[in-house]
Amino acid sequence: MINSAIVKSSKLTQATKVYRGVAGGLLPDSFRTPNELHVRGGIEFGFTSTTRDRKKAEEVYANVTSGKAPTLIE
Repeated sequence: MINSAIVKSSKLTQATKVYRGVAGGLLPDSFRTPNELHVRGGIEFGFTSTTRDRKKAEEVYANVTSGKAPTLIE
């Protein structure tokens, strides 16, 4: 029943751009440089919060004013 509800509700949603900010750390080169299969990026092993508001991701998550390697993921 839960699976059925998820499948049905997924048809009501729209794909949209979301943002995630990361502060105080550096992403590995594999995140920016494509591998032999032309794939780049990474995997998050847990749930990660995102927002559709780019400004919020910059100010709250990435904390761009801190100067501690802020990164914005789109």
